[in-house]
Amino acid sequence: MNSLAYPVCSYLTTTLSLFPLNPVQKILCFFVPDYYYAELLMLHLVKKESMANFLISLKHPIERKGMRYIIEGAFRNSKVQEANIPNAILKLLKKNKVDLFICDIFQGEDLRIEWIQQLGANFPALPILIFSGHSEEIYGVRLIKAGASGCISNDCEPEVLIKAIKTLLDGNKYITPSIAELMADHLIRKNKLHHELLSAREFEVFIHIARGKKYAEIAESLFVSPNTVSTYRSRIMEKMNFKTNYDLINYSMINKLV
Repeated sequence: MNSLAYPVCSYLTTTLSLFPLNPVQKILCFFVPDYYYAELLMLHLVKKESMANFLISLKHPIERKGMRYIIEGAFRNSKVQEANIPNAILKLLKKNKVDLFICDIFQGEDLRIEWIQQLGANFPALPILIFSGHSEEIYGVRLIKAGASGCISNDCEPEVLIKAIKTLLDGNKYITPSIAELMADHLIRKNKLHHELLSAREFEVFIHIARGKKYAEIAESLFVSPNTVSTYRSRIMEKMNFKTNYDLINYSMINKLV
């Protein structure tokens, strides 16, 4: 008997039980006569089984390239696709099996909260990871309530991103300690801040007005009529007890919402 045969067989018998290989794959491993190559084959087969399909939608090319680099390095057999236009994103989601969608909360200058809410309703099994430079304190709880599976800052370490991705691929939500604290505070605090009383669409209109956009511009961004924007503004002013746009803009600056 070859001097390597017993140690290799013993090693394979022990370690193969730890990996999610089917019987055929396990038998194939035994036909590799070398310890090193047996291990390589085993790991290669495991990675093939754990491959995932990613769709990313980020504003800046450097973010997209960096995200792709990290994902392809950590999940070597995975497929990464990119899309930024809402229609293109929907087309890819309908056509392909996507295991994780990673996006910013803004599409250009347009806030995506209600769009994320609609995406979650149309694709309930799709995990959505928000990767953004905007404050968790402002958007974190609202995004989780809208249907996002997790939120992380774009200045986080690569290890945090990889951990968040693995958590979501395992079927869990990724809630940072700061968002968990905000969610707890949101539940027990009786007196809500004015902007927390707004619906997702009202909040989007609020942000647009705070940024100085005209009704026609807001209407074009949200695919509604200027009259609808005016109606939303009236609701916002009533809920927040404001008289003028100056009150709204001043409030947004004090609370660092823009």
